[in-house]
Amino acid sequence: MANSRAGIRGVVVVGDQRTQRFFLRLLSELGFTGRFTFQIAPSGRGAAENWVLQRAAPEVRALRARPHQRLGLILVRDGDNVGVLARKQQIDEALAAAELSPRQIDERIVLPVPTWSVENWLLHLLGDDDVDENVRPASGGATWKERYERQHGDDERAAALNAAAAWSGREPALPSVADGRAEMARLGT
Repeated sequence: MANSRAGIRGVVVVGDQRTQRFFLRLLSELGFTGRFTFQIAPSGRGAAENWVLQRAAPEVRALRARPHQRLGLILVRDGDNVGVLARKQQIDEALAAAELSPRQIDERIVLPVPTWSVENWLLHLLGDDDVDENVRPASGGATWKERYERQHGDDERAAALNAAAAWSGREPALPSVADGRAEMARLGT
């Protein structure tokens, strides 16, 4: 499997540096050795998931302009309170508005949606079985991001490495992680 993934390269569009760190480690863990360029939403310019959404049509157009190359596109958007299906539908609508067809089954266009955020995924992959992506955490009203930072903020590099290593392990309890696995499998075709 690693051999089929080795020559794939492409673009990863993310909302923040923590997501970038995790996906950089995850691509390596999954055997992708090709060059992936990361585009990170600029801070202080509105919601990052909207910035990623705006990048969808131009990046899909660029990918489709080079059909004979082994390219992939990963568009990572936090699910927040709307979840996986709504975020994917928004991508479909953005492509339609740009007069582009929806992604095809054989295209390496990957739409992982960490819900609420990548911190949910990281906590879950690092063994926190109390993560529930359907609600904000109840303990003291802290957000998932705050909870993650309290537990792993001192060594984010190790946390990203360990979470990526756990990606292919046990069956995920979080539906968005299970969907994310299916999405990432599209890249390795």
